[in-house]
Parts: sequence; C-alpha cells; structure tokens
Amino acid sequence: MAQIYDHHTEELHLLLDKAANQGGSTLVIPDLQRPYVWTPNQVSLLVDSLIRGWPFGTLLLWKVAHNEKRNIPSRAFWEIIDKTGGDAGHVLHQRQAPANYQMVLDGQQRVQSLLLATHGDNWGFKLSDKAWGVEAGTKSAKGKNNSNHWTLGSLCLDLEKFLGGYRVANDQISAVEFDKVLIWAVTDEADGKSKSGTKGDYKRPLPDRFDPQNKSNLIRFGRLWDLAGTNQNFKEKNYSEGIAKLLTDHGVSVGDQEKLQTPLAELMTTLRDVKLQKVAFLELRAFDAATMDRDAYDDAIVNIFTRLNTAGRTLTREEITFAWLKVGWLSEKTSKRSAQKCFKDLKDELKSQGLELRTDDLVSMVSFIWAVVHNEGKLLNNRDLLQGDIIRPMAATLSAEWQLLAETVESVARIVKERDLVGGRVFGSINALAVLCAANFQFMRRGSAMVNGELAKDSLSKTSSELMNRYMDRWLAGSSWAQRWARSSGNALPKYAGEMAGDTLGYTNATGVDACKVIHEKRLETLIADVQADAISHINNRLGVETREQVRQYFGPLWIWHRLGEARWKASSVPLRIGKSRVELEVDHLVSVKIWNSRKLPEDLLSEDENLNSVVNSLGNCALLQKSFNIIKSADPLRTFINKVHEFKNSILEVDPWAADLSITINQLDGDTADLKQVVKDVQERDAQIRADLVKFIRGEVPRADIDAAS
Repeated sequence: MAQIYDHHTEELHLLLDKAANQGGSTLVIPDLQRPYVWTPNQVSLLVDSLIRGWPFGTLLLWKVAHNEKRNIPSRAFWEIIDKTGGDAGHVLHQRQAPANYQMVLDGQQRVQSLLLATHGDNWGFKLSDKAWGVEAGTKSAKGKNNSNHWTLGSLCLDLEKFLGGYRVANDQISAVEFDKVLIWAVTDEADGKSKSGTKGDYKRPLPDRFDPQNKSNLIRFGRLWDLAGTNQNFKEKNYSEGIAKLLTDHGVSVGDQEKLQTPLAELMTTLRDVKLQKVAFLELRAFDAATMDRDAYDDAIVNIFTRLNTAGRTLTREEITFAWLKVGWLSEKTSKRSAQKCFKDLKDELKSQGLELRTDDLVSMVSFIWAVVHNEGKLLNNRDLLQGDIIRPMAATLSAEWQLLAETVESVARIVKERDLVGGRVFGSINALAVLCAANFQFMRRGSAMVNGELAKDSLSKTSSELMNRYMDRWLAGSSWAQRWARSSGNALPKYAGEMAGDTLGYTNATGVDACKVIHEKRLETLIADVQADAISHINNRLGVETREQVRQYFGPLWIWHRLGEARWKASSVPLRIGKSRVELEVDHLVSVKIWNSRKLPEDLLSEDENLNSVVNSLGNCALLQKSFNIIKSADPLRTFINKVHEFKNSILEVDPWAADLSITINQLDGDTADLKQVVKDVQERDAQIRADLVKFIRGEVPRADIDAAS
C-alpha cells in the first residue's frame, strides 16, 4: 500500500480551537478513558517552554471523513481533570457531534495540557488538597489522602511575581521563568473548593482569586491568551488599551498598572507569536476506496495505534476492544454496573483466587469466549476494531450473559488455585486458560438453560468442576510444553476457537445435561490429544539447558513430577530448613557445578556425542525442593546440607530412604567422593525416569498424588 500519511503544519491557536469548540470539536482523542498523567507543574513547564520559544513537538493525527462511520470510539478533550474520584474528569460539552474530524493518536497529553492552561475561566485540575500540597512542595506524597477536601485550580499569572521576574530577567520576556510566576489558583467562587467542614486553622493549598488580597494580583492565564489575539501586525502599543481594561477590571491600582503596562505588552506580543507558531503534524489520510485496499488500510491504522508509545506505554488491541465494549455496554443487564466496573469486579475476584490478570488479559479472554460462542469461532480482526457493527453487538451480548460468564471464569480460577497451578507455573500463557474458560462456558451456558432449582444447578457446577479437575493440569502443562503459545504458533488460538465453535450445533441439539457433558468431555479430550504428541516430543527431545542459570526452566515439569507418586510427594513435602531461614521452592542441582569443576574428570567419562554441561545441568541432576540453602553455589555434597536439616539431624527421618523416594542415588548424595562415571550414569537414568513419568502424566496414565490420588 502506498504512503498513507501527509506532512502538515497548522497554527497552534487554530489547532487548540478545533479541540475546544463547544459547538462540535473537530480534534478529538480515542475514548480509552485512561487517566490523564500530566501534573499541574508539568503544564506550567510546557507553557514556560513555549514562551521561551522552544518547540511544541510533532503530533500524529488521523483524518476521518464524514462518510467514514467505522472509527473507534472517541471523545472531546477534558475541561476539568478530576483526580479526586473514579472519573478521569469532566469532558468538554459538545452541542453536536462533528461530521469531519481528526483523531489525536500521539500528542494528546500536550494538547490537553495547553487547553487546560489557555481556555476558559474554569478549565483546570480538581485535586485533593493533599495532592495540591505535593505539587506545591508543602506536603508529602505519603500518608492518608482525605479526598473530602479538594480544590479546583486554574492557571493564573501572579502579577507581583511576574513583575519581579521581569526585572530579574533584565526586562527580557524570554528570560522570565514563567513556571515560577504562573500559579494555580481558585477562580470559581461558587464551586472552586469543597464545602465539607474544616477546622478553624485549616489552610487551603491554593490561593483564592476572590480573596481581597489576591483579587488585584491574579489574572487567569486564559484571559491573557485571549487578549493576545492573532494579529501579527500588532505592536506592543496596540495592546495598551486592552491591558488597561483587563487590569482595571481586576482592581489593579493606577500606579501598578503603569509598572505592568510595558512587561505585559511584551508578554502579549510573545503570546501572539506562540499562538501563530506553526505546529507540525503527520496526518493519516482518511480511507479512500478508490486508492486503498480496505484490509491493508485497517491493518495499518490498528498497527499504528498499537505501536505508538502514548502516555508512557504502548496502546494495545485490547484497549481498543475495551473502548468499544464500554460504549456499547448495557448496564441495565448488569445491575447498573458499567463495563469498566464489571471487568474490575471480575479482575478483583480472580486476584483473590491468586490469578492476577491485567485488564488487557481479561479483555482478550472474554473476547475469545465471545468468539467461540457467538461469532462462529472468528476472533476479532483489525477491521472489526475499526467498526461498530461487530463489537457493539458483542458488548450487548456480553452484558446480557455477564453474570454466568463471570461465574464460569471465577470457577475455573478457583480450581486453578485449588490445584496450585499458578504457584506451580505450569502454564505460561493466559491463552491456555481462555480456552478452558470458553469450553466450560459453552457447557454451563447450555446446561443452565436445561435445569431448574438449586440442587440441579449445584449438580451442574459439580459436573463442571469434576471435568476441570480431570483435564486441567494436562491441558495447561501440555499446551505449554507443546509450545502452542509461542509467537511462531500464532494460529493456535484461531484454530481452537473455530473447532470449539463447531460444538455449538451439538449443544443446541443436546436433550439433557448428560448429553452436554459428553460434548464437553470430548472437547477437553480433543484439546489434550492435539498437544500430546508435541508435548511428549518436547519432554523427550527439547527439555534441556546448557548453563546452570537456565535450570529454572525445569520448574514446571519438576513441579508436576514431584507430585507423581505418593512416596515421592511425601518426600518432596519435607521443608529443608537450616536454622531459622525461610524455605523457598526452587530448582537446584543435586551434584553442584563446583563439585564437577573441583574434581579431576576421567578422560573416558563421556562418550563423543555427550556433553558435560548437558549432564551437569540436566533434568536428572535437578530437583524442586523447599529449602533454605543453595546447593549450586557450594562445593559441598547434598548429604552435607541434608544432615543439617532438623528432621534428619535428629533422626526423625533418614537421609537415604528420603533420597530414594526422590530417585536420588547414593552417588548423587555423595557427589564429592563417588565414582564420577557412576554419578553420570545415575544422572542419566534419573533423567530418563523423570521424562518417562512426565510422558505418562501427559497421556493420563498417572495422576497427581497430592490431589487426585487422595480423592
């Protein structure tokens, strides 16, 4: 596709006016409702930079034509940045939606900041008094924040400080430190500060322009901006009358007016030049069917969105999706809760189950479930992200089914916690969990429609839990070992979505819960069958490392292996504590690297196709133990450490039987003195045993001794 952007420039005041037009802003931003991150001090510094003649920077805009109705949700800029509650602020009221507009893809922080500084008497920040104190440097960021006391601050010029700064700068406007003469103050007499009661000695963090001692000293910066105008032919003398009227209106004495006339006139010409400054921007062209391919164009726009670094981080596809969900959400279906509240509540519940997800992860999971159940298994693509006719119905559908969907996801997370799979690190991608949740939701959705009464619903939930417990470990571990979620396997998720969507007809025709159970169980078996061969190949051929720092990669496989066998699990459960140190669960060597390095190795220790590093750092020379010592960094043998552990030191347990239960040989216990050829043989045999046991696990031939065997 040919270049889709053009280089343009526009005078700063025209750019800002398009953003602040209450009749219909034509410069808008993506409606992602992310918090505005700049502080009042940063806004003051930006204004100071512009007055000094420093560049504003380049923007990236997207031009949207009047007939292009497929854009992602957008909104006008904030009139008030409110950081005292849950909302980001008060959006600029628009009387009508724009027919043609530009969307700010990069630069919204700068544009928003200048609007707060230059437009309207009541534009500004609403912060808690403590937050204002932090900005002013009079309070610490630590401690309790009493949001009952808040203040709405607007940017003002302190005339006294300005005059003093002008003199210090030797009557040169460009040398005045405006970040020190511009202050935030209360300019709304009626609603500029909280009305909650305060003690008599309570000190407000911002000056009040309506206080008699400030009235003649503080002028809203936006009024100076307006007075400056855009007439490039104006000289300083042309501003005399306007300045005099402005100062008179503010009650400035005649004597002070005379002192301020010249410096303010210079400030007016400087602000006029700032307003006329040409701002450079790149503009993505609006879609043109005559010259552009729709799919290529949509792909380009979404990739530009997701690759931009906005507000210090990258915008994601999930944020675009969530923006649409928030727009189309039917809160009347979710007990008056917005999409944001519903997702937050679910995220909090999952966190309580030990599964801490980002909002992006949750949006991705929910989108996958929706695609399986309602979109014939077709995941959202870049074109879908730029139009409303797909995602708006998605939002409505999710709203209507949210309660059951959330309960289903929570139940899967609860079983993950019960089986300790998060702590076990047996799955590396949220995609694996999303597939399980989608399969479970299909079953619960159809089953719930067939049953009545609490007993029947409870029986349905127990059936769901039974199947999750039976198949969850093998799927989560197996799909990870099979590398289904590696970047090179990007088609895995669409493939599963399509296959699972094929179960819809079966569920529709099912005549009872038992029939639904058959479909659900077959799907879980099919999922595991799909990864089984690749997982086994990984276990047998690819599971290995060359350096000691990499053995942590064995955590997941060893976590599983230590639970495959009652005696082994009992031995694994012994906390190996020396002294009062806290035990940590970690992978460690049985025969340390230092022992190998300290001993003279026989020339015929290994065959030509064997590598010592591969043996020393092999799966067979490692274990996952709860311990307070570190074997890898020591030249002492394993037996030395074990003999210091309370249970063994006091003969409560015996070392050799404990080691045998973990398939650790005498030679590995005494690696500093044992015959090295025999140590190598023992390591290799133990390695083969672990791999064989893991293969049996993936095939479903051996259960976990810690949970499944007991049940």
